[in-house]
Amino acid sequence: MRDLTDFFRAAGAYGQPMSIRLVIGPLALCLIGAALTAFVLRDHAAATPARKLYPPDLVYGVLAYDLTDPAPTSYGSFVADAVHLDESGSVTELNVSLSVDNSQDGPINAPALDELRIVTTDGAEATYLGGGWRGDPIVHAHSSISGEFRFAAPPAGGMLILEYRERMTGPPIRVAVGYALERSDATAIQSGSSH
Repeated sequence: MRDLTDFFRAAGAYGQPMSIRLVIGPLALCLIGAALTAFVLRDHAAATPARKLYPPDLVYGVLAYDLTDPAPTSYGSFVADAVHLDESGSVTELNVSLSVDNSQDGPINAPALDELRIVTTDGAEATYLGGGWRGDPIVHAHSSISGEFRFAAPPAGGMLILEYRERMTGPPIRVAVGYALERSDATAIQSGSSH
């Protein structure tokens, strides 16, 4: 065996084991690489949040998240899932569905009522009529809670912004939740809250 061609000629004379080994070796390495890639991608996909986070938009001069956009918090996210405006009565009633996702390893308290409010872009505040979180207000690790809250919009109407003050210092998280028509009777809120 003087050169490489003599080596392959000798291997061919004795059968095909050498050519099979040359094919099986790289094939085995490719299969191992494909398996590792599948495991890495699966683990990465499990750690990816289920909802995509978007930045707030400028709404009537106020930076606010859109309805159903998760707003990042120190513990996970806060979402205004749905809003129903009822303008059939003497006041505009607002039914707001909220949810909180806790992505931490420990429990948190759901936002308290004094941390939530609805205001217009002019600063008028809506009146709380009722509702709250479903079940225990403690949000356990890696879980979520939802609730329904009812408000009476200010008689002046206008763009309605839900504000959540996660910490009493710093700017609130704002979510644009709808537009209320102007109501002429300023005492309508008093009669609306007595329901």
